[in-house]
Amino acid sequence: MIERLQGAARNAAASTEEGRARAQEGVKGVSLAGESLRAITTSVENISEVNELVASAAEEQNAVAADIQQNMASISDIAAQTTTGASETAHSSEHLAELAAKLQMMVGNFKV
Repeated sequence: MIERLQGAARNAAASTEEGRARAQEGVKGVSLAGESLRAITTSVENISEVNELVASAAEEQNAVAADIQQNMASISDIAAQTTTGASETAHSSEHLAELAAKLQMMVGNFKV
């Protein structure tokens, strides 16, 4: 009977020791999981910061693109105005050439 009790006590002690060892392994596993979660959290925070920088840069690029588009429209308008002015100048030059030819003919009619 004592031997059975001693055997049962040894079995209980062995079971307790095995349970304690498993509990320690569980604590280590939870600790490692906590460290992994902290590392993941840090990585997510870093990614979030990079995303904010990318969004800010994209907004700046959009603003610059809008300015460039506006400047190109202004250049196009000025080019059209220059073309119109050149055409008007050419017509005026032709008219002046005609008037100069007529004047030359009129002056040619006078005798000295």
